[in-house]
Amino acid sequence: MAKILILNDQPYIRELLSEVLTYEGFEIVSVGNVELMWECFNESPPNLVLLDLYLYGRMSWKTFLDIKQKFPNIPVLFTTAYESLPDDLSYLPEDVSVINIFFAFEKLKRKIIEILGSTLPLAPISNRYYMQPYTQGS
Repeated sequence: MAKILILNDQPYIRELLSEVLTYEGFEIVSVGNVELMWECFNESPPNLVLLDLYLYGRMSWKTFLDIKQKFPNIPVLFTTAYESLPDDLSYLPEDVSVINIFFAFEKLKRKIIEILGSTLPLAPISNRYYMQPYTQGS
């Protein structure tokens, strides 16, 4: 089973990603800061890191570089829950992916499978993870 480490400073995003990806058959380790992330790496390195694009400002970029320096073979996928990406992502190399997870769990799952080379079934993620729009009277 592939182990994915989620580093995101928003607890509700960590919880949501953990639930969705655990349901899909991945082993998940979820942390809210870089110090805990390094503890996890030292204990048992993951197969993939999902790194919050907006982790404490641009700390995500420094964290990415630190991971790549110490563990160059572990893929890192930037994630964001913001509806739109910033205009300037020029500081990211061309081979670095950013996935907008705002109601795009199927896209996230496919990218993870592409990165890890997993043969997990590509069944649609259950609609129970999608928020229903508010309608008056409901």
